[in-house]
Amino acid sequence: MKMIELELENIGGLRGEHNLTLKEGLNIIEAPNATGKTSIINGIRSLILPSEDIKNQRHFLNLMVKDGKVSAKINNEKFVREIHEAGGNLFVSGDSLFEADIKADVLAVAQRGNRLLNLVSQGESLKSVLDEFSDSRYYESGAQILKWKQNAILTELKNYREEQRKLEEYRNQLKELENEKQKLEEEQNQLERIPEASASDMLKKQRELRELNEKRTTRKIEIQNLKNRLDDFKNDIKESRRLEEYYEKQIEDFSQRHPDIDKEIKEIDNDISELMKQKSEVQTEQRMISIMLEESRKNLSEAHKLGVDECLACGNKSFSRADAEIRVRDLEKKYSELTKIIGQINIEIEQKRITIDSLQEERQKIKTEFYKNLNDVRQNLKFKENARKKTINEISSNEKMLKELEEEINETEEGFNETILSLMQEHEDLRYRMGVNDGEIRRTQEAINESADVTGVVQKSEKKYEFLGQTITYMQNKAKSISDELIRYFNTKIHEVYQKLDFKDFEKIYIDSNTFEINIIRKTNGNPIRQPISSLSDSERNTIGIISMLAGKEQFLPNFPLFVLDAVTTDYDDTRFNSIISYLVENVTYVLVTKLSPYETTSGLTIKHKF
Repeated sequence: MKMIELELENIGGLRGEHNLTLKEGLNIIEAPNATGKTSIINGIRSLILPSEDIKNQRHFLNLMVKDGKVSAKINNEKFVREIHEAGGNLFVSGDSLFEADIKADVLAVAQRGNRLLNLVSQGESLKSVLDEFSDSRYYESGAQILKWKQNAILTELKNYREEQRKLEEYRNQLKELENEKQKLEEEQNQLERIPEASASDMLKKQRELRELNEKRTTRKIEIQNLKNRLDDFKNDIKESRRLEEYYEKQIEDFSQRHPDIDKEIKEIDNDISELMKQKSEVQTEQRMISIMLEESRKNLSEAHKLGVDECLACGNKSFSRADAEIRVRDLEKKYSELTKIIGQINIEIEQKRITIDSLQEERQKIKTEFYKNLNDVRQNLKFKENARKKTINEISSNEKMLKELEEEINETEEGFNETILSLMQEHEDLRYRMGVNDGEIRRTQEAINESADVTGVVQKSEKKYEFLGQTITYMQNKAKSISDELIRYFNTKIHEVYQKLDFKDFEKIYIDSNTFEINIIRKTNGNPIRQPISSLSDSERNTIGIISMLAGKEQFLPNFPLFVLDAVTTDYDDTRFNSIISYLVENVTYVLVTKLSPYETTSGLTIKHKF
């Protein structure tokens, strides 16, 4: 008999080692909730999935450990996969049990997290799943890459066309500049010649006048700078006088306050004298208490030695030793109180002396600071006044020189020949315009030379863009053809599985080739009506999902020997459940189904085999 012997160590909720055997036919795992049914399924999945797809499945490994293992023995051949957790990810070593890899997990393990089941149940597109079973995704990816490249070429082409447009503008501009140059040369030929001697004299005078004008401009700037400086001096002097008045007032206020400080110091001195007097009186009283205390202690000691119960100082028999002890304690208490009073008086005396020192220090500091500030302000004021006078003299001197320059400029201007000067100006303007024209022609010609080959580049780019467009269209059509063919085969298998299951709920179940969504046709009163999958019950949607998995398995994994139903048929009636199980047992070597059982009737996890 064919069988698969499984060994699981620290997988999911199963801590430690667990062994079970899957036999040919139907295998039913019965157990209450949270006892390891799904952990066994995840163990099987860890033998199927590629290593990179297990990396993020942290729940495959028991949360309390770092290492686990799954092994399967089939026909004396053993497959082992070891799992290690690091940094929240799982790392797997060992070969997978079947080469079907991710396809088997999608098409042969029906559990609530299955992607195909979820997409069908939610009425969403199945494209992401179907792409894994055909080459259409490679053509689509290739088409997308070519589109990106085509867009890049289009951007370049736009830039080249803009350069081509500018090239045409440069050529038109060059023609205009050459026409303008011809006109300027004709204008130069027609312009009256200037006598050489007159031109030389005019140039000399013109140069002298230019120099004089530059000197006049420099002198005006100097005068304006001096006036600005004079305004600054005025503001500084005004501020210095304000500070002078401020410090003089502060000194005056301090002088008025000075007697008050002296008076305060004198009052504090009187307070200190009074406190010293109080201290002396307390000390005198304390000395008397000390003498009395010493005598009382002596008498009490003698009374204890002699064993008498009377006052040894006065012979009073009514004065007992107990009375003497009370008197000693009272004198000690009085002495301690006087000591505290002396300490408090000393503290008050020290605080008042500190206050006197502070007042004297403040008085001296304020007086010194005020006089220093006042002296600084007055020195600064004197410096600003002198600088102001010096600046006024400089302004006067520069204004005098400016006046002399104005007179010299007027004399020079009177010596000009206006006719010759006007003619010279015309010649000068013409030379300038011809120079500008030559520069523009040179720059325009350089721009034309730089862009001379742009037309050939544009033609090449246009051909390349067109070729990419044709290639993209081909790849998109190829992807669509492959996808349509895949869906056609898939739909054929869905119909075949549905017929084999002998279900009568729907007229037709198929995948739409445009939306990749499952469509349902149901007959109502003899008329076929398209019904959205969202309107179906949970069990109906689940059934369509399982039918889609079975169709996919027959189409793409016909030799895959295992199919798992994990907690996805709990709400099925017996007829529907038995139809699916019968189909599976007939078409799949090993069928594994999980079944929930109550705690009262099941002690733990058990596996039953049926053929």
